[in-house]
Amino acid sequence: MKVLIVEDEALIALSWAQVVESVGHRVLGICASLPAAQELTRHEAPDVALVDLRLGGGRCGAKVDEYLNETFGTTSLYVTANRDFAYRYGTRAIGFAEKPLSGDSQFAVVRFLTAWHEGRRPPVPPGVTLFGDAQEVMTEAARAEA
Repeated sequence: MKVLIVEDEALIALSWAQVVESVGHRVLGICASLPAAQELTRHEAPDVALVDLRLGGGRCGAKVDEYLNETFGTTSLYVTANRDFAYRYGTRAIGFAEKPLSGDSQFAVVRFLTAWHEGRRPPVPPGVTLFGDAQEVMTEAARAEA
């Protein structure tokens, strides 16, 4: 699975990259703006993106998410400390993970996204909230298992 990390804080971005690579996935790149994301995805599309919503310089990660979703159909999960901001922009992402996240929580998020990308519907890890469409998918999956 190819993962794009959209994060302006270097230590957080590198932490996500270590987790992604340690579970056997490839980091397509790390960026903190729409132009950087467009450059990184010029020749290869990400399967999944971890997107910080509040990027430095007043930039908004939701613009990157919109581009990735419309151009490649990329599945995104917002990573943010601001729930209200996540709900305001949560039109395309499957949900959000609330910062701060421990290393164990990051692993749980990446495992969840792996399963989601593969079409499986695992339990939602603590600290992750799904938006409407993704919640409906999870509800339907639970009904099918019952």
